Amino acid sequence: MRAMQRYGTWAAILVTLLAACAPVATPTPKATATPVRGSAKPTGVPTAALVAATPTQAPEAKQASGPRRGGVFHLAHNTTIPTWDSMTITTQALHGPISLIYDRPQRFGGGPPACKFLPPIPSAVETWKWVDSTTFEMRLRQGLRFHNRPPVNGREATAQDLAWTINKLFAKTGLNMADLMPVVDRAEAIDKYTARIYLKRQYATLPERLVEDHFYLYAPEAVGEDLAIAKPEEHIGTGPFMFKSEVPGVNISLERAPDYWEKGLPYVDEFNFKIVPDASTRAAMFRAGQLDMVWREPTPISVGLAKTPGVTVQKCPDLPVTALALSVDRPPFDNVLLRRAVAMAIDYDAMLKSVFQSEAVRLYAPIPYLGDPWYMQPQDYPAEVRKYLEYNPEEAKKLVAQAGYPQGLKTQVNYITRYANSPQIAEALNAMLAKVGITLELKLWDSTAFGNARTNKALEGMSLILTSPLPTAYGTVNFYHSTEGRGWYISFGMKDQVVDEVGTKLTRATDPKEQEALVRQLQARFADQQFQIAMPAAMMFGISQPWVKSFYFQPLYLYDYADFMYAVWLDK
Repeated sequence: MRAMQRYGTWAAILVTLLAACAPVATPTPKATATPVRGSAKPTGVPTAALVAATPTQAPEAKQASGPRRGGVFHLAHNTTIPTWDSMTITTQALHGPISLIYDRPQRFGGGPPACKFLPPIPSAVETWKWVDSTTFEMRLRQGLRFHNRPPVNGREATAQDLAWTINKLFAKTGLNMADLMPVVDRAEAIDKYTARIYLKRQYATLPERLVEDHFYLYAPEAVGEDLAIAKPEEHIGTGPFMFKSEVPGVNISLERAPDYWEKGLPYVDEFNFKIVPDASTRAAMFRAGQLDMVWREPTPISVGLAKTPGVTVQKCPDLPVTALALSVDRPPFDNVLLRRAVAMAIDYDAMLKSVFQSEAVRLYAPIPYLGDPWYMQPQDYPAEVRKYLEYNPEEAKKLVAQAGYPQGLKTQVNYITRYANSPQIAEALNAMLAKVGITLELKLWDSTAFGNARTNKALEGMSLILTSPLPTAYGTVNFYHSTEGRGWYISFGMKDQVVDEVGTKLTRATDPKEQEALVRQLQARFADQQFQIAMPAAMMFGISQPWVKSFYFQPLYLYDYADFMYAVWLDK
């Protein structure tokens, strides 16, 4: 059987991650539920990353007493939901809960084991294949039903719903998936359960996009032609939970969907999301047993909570990557000399200790790397750019002067508290850059205001952001190509011809060796130009109470809780 485009350009820890998915002229249909993970140790990955990928106390793969049904699962969000319009915002506060309401065509495997980048598995869609290089076909699961809520009233989902969803998501400017407007021509249902996507040109990484967050299967009568969702009860999906209630600024509750297609699931009766902005308060609630789980907390809090007797601790390097994004389309960081100076002024060894308590891994490029054998180490970079990856404050100070600032300069670093460790990173950068003549104003933003300013390209200086959450070809192109993907949102003015050309080739490459060569070109270009500077990847902790079972922490899934939480149960 001829292989289809594989999903794991950034591949992951094991060599057979996604052997099944490269588009060819006459492929044979093949579902991607069957890839088998290998056991070869990857190369080119920091040893610390491999060690940390093993949970401190791994949850049992099988419970002796078997799963129990019932109970309320309590967890906390650090921000309120600014709007229920899932089409236009990407906040975790919204997409975390609603990912449990909807099915996506595919979802990532949610373990076991924990802390592994697992291949996509079928969800709303059972099988998919390339018909030819520009036609992608998906077969919807039969018997998949929307929740029994008006106006949908529990009807069966069909290929018409799938095609309608695709046409809306890929065609309306401003929506989360409108980045594929230049690529997707249209989608149509060819029978009750089969839909096809027709592309304007070859785009080998399309399947990766279909498993990414926010691609929910919608019922047209629930969301309306304009896709403007104003009320939480308008979210009617086919997922394991249904909306129950909301107390604005206090909590959101979801209840078990009795007709969920995966028989026997979910186990818990209700998910209760508490709105708790303060990390110390969340930690106190966990210690008091008021929360069943915490994750992605600032490192000092996570390290402390991990010492709580009886808890299950899973930790692994964070995805997505935290990066220092420089606004390269305006002064002062339109000057590459100044960008290189910033890179060389950062003492990563000191930051690893002071900010992360040594619970982090040094990165060299702002791309996901979880176990990626193609992620370059310093010795892999061309000699002429390797120096920009090294701490050298004296040379950095010279570059500041050569950039036209012999007396130094003032700029700002923008950050929000929602990204774990960002305040501490900002403080560390302030001290380090001052040594080379760069004075920083630390500017703390409200999350919503920060997102709006970023969308409107109104952030000056430098900003601490999260980059691509997916260690895949599309995950990289999506965030750095100036015209394809969401580069308009995250690139901070970066319109680099080399990055665009390499990225475009990457969306068409099907040969793994070609993919690897292109990935390495991108990393070398980032090292030379320093558009965005990777911060250390913190060890993200997933800490659960002793009674929480079948929870396998996957830090990759920043928004889609359903991928790793839909099957949890409470042994109490």
